[in-house]
Amino acid sequence: MITPRPVSRTDSELATSRQNMSDARFFHYLMSLAITVVICWGIWSALVWGQAGAPTVTSQWIGDIYAKKTEIAKELGSPKLVIVAGSNGLFGFSCQQINAALDYSCLNGATQGGLSLSYLLWRAQQDFLAPGDTVLLPLEYELYILRSRLRPTFLDFLWSRDPGYFWTVSSLTQLEMLMGVSTERLKAGWRAKFKPKKLQKDRYSSKTLNQFGDETNNVADARRPEQIARVENSEPFEFTGSESLHSNFRTLESFIQWCQQHQIQILTTWPNILEGDTYAKPEAQRFFERVQAFYQDNNVPVIGSPRDGQRPKKDLFDTRHHLNSMGQQARTVQIIPQLKPYLKN
Repeated sequence: MITPRPVSRTDSELATSRQNMSDARFFHYLMSLAITVVICWGIWSALVWGQAGAPTVTSQWIGDIYAKKTEIAKELGSPKLVIVAGSNGLFGFSCQQINAALDYSCLNGATQGGLSLSYLLWRAQQDFLAPGDTVLLPLEYELYILRSRLRPTFLDFLWSRDPGYFWTVSSLTQLEMLMGVSTERLKAGWRAKFKPKKLQKDRYSSKTLNQFGDETNNVADARRPEQIARVENSEPFEFTGSESLHSNFRTLESFIQWCQQHQIQILTTWPNILEGDTYAKPEAQRFFERVQAFYQDNNVPVIGSPRDGQRPKKDLFDTRHHLNSMGQQARTVQIIPQLKPYLKN
């Protein structure tokens, strides 16, 4: 009896078999990697959301001044002038002076420039502005140039005081808000959740705001040594990265359209900042021209010139953006006649 000869697999069949095994191992690797990423992402998201709303000390001042200014806005009603910006507007303009000079209600709604441009404008829409109002935007140069959504100050405030804002933004921004939280900030949030701390005495306080929302604790003679040192070490703003203006212009365009739809007059002016030679450089001049052209294209009046907001060190309180009481008074006196044609009861 003749035994059948075993059928041998061809080289082609062997190669195909090895390829299939390799593909299967690679597929299992990808699946394992995807599952690991999903698990890690779920754990991180749970950790971030678990401490959401826990009041960190570092976010208290911003939360408190927003609460106080919101109440002032309700009391003032409409029409009123509302200043919206970072702290250059908080320390640099006096709504009390504007009200006295023009007999026009005024809310200093400026808060902190470390928040994102989108958030500053959104919060003004939610809490400060109503049909018939006028909004003045003395926005810091950083708010035009920097893509500031993920700045630590903003993320600290967002997760401590306003986590609901998370649901108003795009999925991409939500992802950035979750991924942008540092491990140190996460630890601080969990500590605040179980052991809340009170605001330290050497920090800014909402108690120093007057009935118009102006900062009043900016008397030069009352400064501490470290505040004086910060001013002496301050440098003028350097215009680098101004090529990234487009995304911030889109944010402003949306706000302008919203104001127009809600019968809110919108004005802009230049921010308060330490003076210096940097503003005469070609890149600075190009920046000023682009900002001016943007507002002109959107039919928004620009009040004054960049030079109006550039102040000497003797006018500063504790940073290059914060004016002391004398600087604040001088800047407000300067802008009052410029505002007058636009504010009619």
